[in-house]
Amino acid sequence: MTSLLAVDAAQAQLLALAAPLAPCTRALVAAHGHYLAGPLIARRTQPATALSAMDGYAIRFADLPGPWRLSGHIAAGSVATRRIMAGETARIFTGAPLPPGADTVLVQEDAARAGTTVALTGSGPAHAGQHVRGAGGDFADGDTLAAAGDRVTPGLIALAAMAGHGELAVGRMPRVAIITTGDELTEPGAMLAAGQIPDSNSAMLAAMLAGWPAVVGHVARINDSLDVTVTALGDASAAHDVIITVGGASVGDHDHIHAALASLGAPPAFWKV
Repeated sequence: MTSLLAVDAAQAQLLALAAPLAPCTRALVAAHGHYLAGPLIARRTQPATALSAMDGYAIRFADLPGPWRLSGHIAAGSVATRRIMAGETARIFTGAPLPPGADTVLVQEDAARAGTTVALTGSGPAHAGQHVRGAGGDFADGDTLAAAGDRVTPGLIALAAMAGHGELAVGRMPRVAIITTGDELTEPGAMLAAGQIPDSNSAMLAAMLAGWPAVVGHVARINDSLDVTVTALGDASAAHDVIITVGGASVGDHDHIHAALASLGAPPAFWKV
């Protein structure tokens, strides 16, 4: 009697037969669930310039405790060009660029404005740079943000977008064909004649693969015929990377998988697990 192969040994042999598929380029959302074909490299610095982390007033820390003369208004998306001089401040909002000369943000809860004068009413910032997101605080142009082989998750997609990428080089998902064999099999939900049973395996396998980085491209149910089996396997191999067959792999008179594979030049690497 032929000895049986342990499951872990069979899995190791199966994986050893596989080779990585050629990489492809996908738009960010379409890359979800794939694996990076190479490292993710930042194409820009984030933040590109110092930004306010709060709504308030851009000041020079050395000018505390004030008061300050209001000299401008800076919103997110604008460009701050006017330098803040001694005793001056600019109204600033979350995400807005810090103007030249300023190094700290006085939050609006600690300030009161009367006309063009801003006065400190609370404790104020404890140190220079408080409530400021420094340039390059997240990452710098050229930084490696993710490694080749990392799975593309929603978080990685957001990171790639912020790093200046509109698409990613990823490994192509394997296309999988599922072929079930047996004269007794019918479509799930169909009326059964005597001797027939529903084909539950193909639906189960397709559902299992839906949770993995693979694309089920073809599901076929074939009769116990050598010619039909050869044709089905040949057709599937032309457009798929992996073929999963169910049934027909033993030594009975109606088991044709081995003979069909041999005729297609695909002898088994191992058998009996």
